[in-house]
Amino acid sequence: MFHNLSLEELIQTDFLRPPRKTAPTVLYSMSWEVHTSKELVKHVDFMNKYWSLSILIAVAYIFIIFYVQELMEGRKPFKLKRSLIAWNSALAIFSIMGALKGVPFVISDTFNLGLSSVICYTSFMCDGCESAPIWVYLFAYSKVVELADTLFVVLRKKPLIFLHWYHHATVLIYTWYAVGMITPGGTYFISMNFTVHAMMYTYYAIRAAELHVPRRIQMALTLCQIVQMFLGIFINVKSIQYKRRFGESCMVHYSGIVASIGMYASYCVLFSLFFYKAYVKKERQTEVLSPAFLLKRIASLFKKAVPNDWKFPGIASELSRKTE
Repeated sequence: MFHNLSLEELIQTDFLRPPRKTAPTVLYSMSWEVHTSKELVKHVDFMNKYWSLSILIAVAYIFIIFYVQELMEGRKPFKLKRSLIAWNSALAIFSIMGALKGVPFVISDTFNLGLSSVICYTSFMCDGCESAPIWVYLFAYSKVVELADTLFVVLRKKPLIFLHWYHHATVLIYTWYAVGMITPGGTYFISMNFTVHAMMYTYYAIRAAELHVPRRIQMALTLCQIVQMFLGIFINVKSIQYKRRFGESCMVHYSGIVASIGMYASYCVLFSLFFYKAYVKKERQTEVLSPAFLLKRIASLFKKAVPNDWKFPGIASELSRKTE
């Protein structure tokens, strides 16, 4: 930990943040949300010690979904209409509550304290924000719960694209790692994710009820996800700048920044490609961003880039044949 202080000492001192002049904005507060420093230490310490458990969960998740998909071969798809409506509605309500808690909090802190303060310090025990920290851990634990999204996909025999399961697995691992490392800028990441998921799961619930949703709404949701990824990269770039400027007084970790930039950059590429293929070129969803599809595109680009007089034994064409 920083400055040779224990985790509990850091939480009790609000991570050595300079005294606040203005309390953050919290729209509502319920008794079950308020946590003592000892309760917060328990959650942080668990994530810090056992974040690698998320890797095992992610690996098991990938194995299970493809195993279930294999089991569904030759079987009729489950309808699961009521279950899917209930599932998406529950996650929509949860995400809306998280967004209503996080967005006003982080916006008010940004205007009152400045971007550098929000990025460099984590607020836990300040006056007026006692009911907010629990949502950080609810968010982290919810990434495990959200893995069940994919079961609905494979049990209903819907197309399972690479972007779907890659996103679920990697965001789980990064979230647990970031919470365990106490990443201050994570308040932005969490608030953005809650907001996008509030819209996304509401949309999924409406679709599950077999109500018509205009195609432009689908496009707008994907664009919101892409904007979220670019904002994530922006926050990380500012984190690097503030860390270089303020040194140890800015409590961000370079390892966390590298992991976050890698994650957000990959999402930017994948979601942008998804938008282009699904809404511009209108290719079949089963092809969009599957590993085979990506390999085929790479092979095609390689073949175009290599001069005709280079004598490779059909590497590019072989790759193209194998991935078709």
